Amino acid sequence: FDPDPFRKARSYRAWSNATWQLNNNDVLSTTLYFRDQSMDFFKHFLTGTPLEKNSQNGFCVKKKKKKKKKNKIKIKKKNY
Repeated sequence: FDPDPFRKARSYRAWSNATWQLNNNDVLSTTLYFRDQSMDFFKHFLTGTPLEKNSQNGFCVKKKKKKKKKNKIKIKKKNY
């Protein structure tokens, strides 16, 4: 049994976004994501050497295209 528990954690996230307007007025958006995390955790409540180490990381590219909305509202004028 060790009375000196500890938890050492590290985390990092970053993202960037770029947007372009295309010739037909549609909009193209691209976002890049990156994340990284790690942790060392000494489980003092367990016997032996209960050191847990874990980590995760990820990367993602997200693209989105928005089409220009066409005005579908028609106004009819009535002559009285």
